[in-house]
Amino acid sequence: MTTINGQLLANYNREFRGGHNMDLLGGYEENYYNEESLSAGRSGFP
Repeated sequence: MTTINGQLLANYNREFRGGHNMDLLGGYEENYYNEESLSAGRSGFP
C-alpha cells in the first residue's frame, strides 16, 4: 500500500497608501493512494 500527500500554501501581504491592507492565502493539496493485492485458491483437495 502506498499513500502520498502533498500540500502547498502561499501567503501574500500588501500595504497600500492610505492605510489599506490586502492579505491573500492560497492552498493546494493532492493525495495519492494505491493498493495492490494478489490471491489464489483451490478447492477439491481430498
